[in-house]
Amino acid sequence: TQFFENKDSLRFQGIETTATWRPTDAFGIQLGYTYLDSENLDPVPGGTRTIQFEPEHTATASINYLLFAGTALS
Repeated sequence: TQFFENKDSLRFQGIETTATWRPTDAFGIQLGYTYLDSENLDPVPGGTRTIQFEPEHTATASINYLLFAGTALS
């Protein structure tokens, strides 16, 4: 049996940044980075302060190309 419960004492802090480069009007590249520091401030006895499924580092990248007015590939 699994039990899920809300936690009252969680802390999330971090930074997020993105950069976009458009060498032409039809072509663009976007890069992103996120740092997340998350912590359970009130863990159960013997438990962990780590929060599951919250990555500390995340990177993203996308390429966009405008084929013609109103149609783009991403």
